[in-house]
Amino acid sequence: MTEPLESIDGGKPWYYCPKLMVLGESPIYRASDSTLHWVDCLSEPPELSILKVDPHTGDAIGEARVLPLEDSVTVAFFRKNRPGSYIAAYYQGVCFLDEETDQFEVVKEIIPTDQRDELRFNDGGIDAKGRFWLAEIDKRAMAFGPNQLPASYGTPRGRLWRYDPDGTLHLMIPEGVVCGNGLAWSPDNTTMYFNDSVAMVVFAFDFDLETGNISNKRLLVDRRSSPEGKHLKDIVVTAKNPACTTWGGVNQFMASGKDRSANPEPNDEGGHMFKYHPGDARGCPGMYNALSGIGRGGQLDTTTQAKGHIALASISAAGNIFIAPIVNNILGPKWTIFIGGIPYVLYAGSLLAYTHTGNQGFVIGASGILGIGASLLWISQGSIMTGYPLPQQQGRMIGIFWIIFNLGGFIGSMISFGLNFHSKSGTVSDSTYIAFICIMAAGCCCGLGLLKPYNVIREDNSRAEVVYCTRKEGCFNETKAKPQHQQPWCVVNGGCESAHDGPKNNTCWL
Repeated sequence: MTEPLESIDGGKPWYYCPKLMVLGESPIYRASDSTLHWVDCLSEPPELSILKVDPHTGDAIGEARVLPLEDSVTVAFFRKNRPGSYIAAYYQGVCFLDEETDQFEVVKEIIPTDQRDELRFNDGGIDAKGRFWLAEIDKRAMAFGPNQLPASYGTPRGRLWRYDPDGTLHLMIPEGVVCGNGLAWSPDNTTMYFNDSVAMVVFAFDFDLETGNISNKRLLVDRRSSPEGKHLKDIVVTAKNPACTTWGGVNQFMASGKDRSANPEPNDEGGHMFKYHPGDARGCPGMYNALSGIGRGGQLDTTTQAKGHIALASISAAGNIFIAPIVNNILGPKWTIFIGGIPYVLYAGSLLAYTHTGNQGFVIGASGILGIGASLLWISQGSIMTGYPLPQQQGRMIGIFWIIFNLGGFIGSMISFGLNFHSKSGTVSDSTYIAFICIMAAGCCCGLGLLKPYNVIREDNSRAEVVYCTRKEGCFNETKAKPQHQQPWCVVNGGCESAHDGPKNNTCWL
């Protein structure tokens, strides 16, 4: 049975363009000055817009600066060590743009004059070695509509090119492209993904980072029949023609085009810029804090993270109220902390398994079990912070706990940094997960080194645990900061009385 498609309300435009865009494309975000850049390739004349964005809130600041262009630019990227300069694809080839002078410099004309009625450039990408990939549109094939190309048309004429930093041009796919519209690479730079949006397919290729060569073409997503890609969710905005997207910090920005159909929808707000904020995830102590700090290794998709977080938060809340206090009273802090730490090891192991199997259920299940462990750990360490020290020391001890807590995240992240320093992957290595698993396991064992409360002697010679008993109800223990003038309770001939009331030679049960 097909799971119901999740639909997210992306809302109304985030930034209303003073002049409605015909087709907004190629949004790119520059973190150094927190600016968002995009083009309108079909306007007359074509335009480049630059908008200042608040890096913390994602709000637009002021109005966009709009630069008219000499030719239709369809995709652009920032040039390394060339502030204010872009490398871009225009309809016929490669060009450089300058955002200060508006200069448009043709670098490589690729499509000859006699082919321009049939072909033009559309989208592209930059690989990890700085090579510029450009994809074409077969305009005649595209005119038939999405997945409507008749067999009689033959092979589409669109191609994929690669322009290298040394100025050399390489034809990577000689034919077969209807509308090249999306290039991306896997985090480890071993796979390239190429989308033909009108043909409704996504292909994957083996990618050689050093040479830039591709091989082993295979179908990754086929939305013509069964979207086994998978189509997980829709972000619905008030525009019929949303176009290209980009990430700017924690926000996803989306360009759009106006409805150019014969009967445009009256409430359509295409032609403006949209923003979607997916939210974030929060975590728990120590090394788990470090795992959260590195984005759980960059592996989990947002759906898995959200489900795992719900399982963790809900079970932890119930455990804090109904389970952890009882367990801590029965077993004491030492064994409660040891048991509470074990699920953290399991959770880190589930992330390692996910990288190889994609087992979402294991991660969610481990998150739920972690909710129990977290409740045990937090309740027990809370009793230690408030019960072991003297009352006047409790604030300092709580402060020390938070220092250690945050150091766990810092040290764990430094471990990850060291293990992955030479890696070009967008995700952490297996060795990182294994290191976290070992550290968490060692942390569990450290809990076994805790003294029992009645063996903890404070600076005023009082003990952390007091024994209360009555002749009728028997005795029970309580970990608390006992006032200094009180004395321990003693067993006297099977009964109970205060130590300073009973004989000097009675043995105290502490």
